[in-house]
Amino acid sequence: MSEQIIEEEFKGVSGAMRNSQFLAAEDIPGPVQVEIERIVSMKNVPFKNGKKEDIHALIFKGKTRRLIVKATNRATLVDAFGTNTPDWIGKKITLYVVDGVKNPEGGKPVKGIRIKI
Repeated sequence: MSEQIIEEEFKGVSGAMRNSQFLAAEDIPGPVQVEIERIVSMKNVPFKNGKKEDIHALIFKGKTRRLIVKATNRATLVDAFGTNTPDWIGKKITLYVVDGVKNPEGGKPVKGIRIKI
């Protein structure tokens, strides 16, 4: 006997359709303020290009998706809160989207998430 397919209307943002633990530009419809809950190191994280990377990510209070921290956003955090990452916990930041970010997979530039203090 086959399982019945359950269908219901979807009215969320398009990013919710992605099966990912990480934030993407499409998840941020406009500037959004978040609170840093913790910072994690992750080893051997698989990406869609088939590569595995060691990364660091911010986890936000009350949110399910994480933000991978690369050089530009790390520099913004360091300038605002210092180099001691435990000092970042509990800080409120604003996430917003910019055009023209270097595409990590090569090719034309893409939209990316940036941090504003």
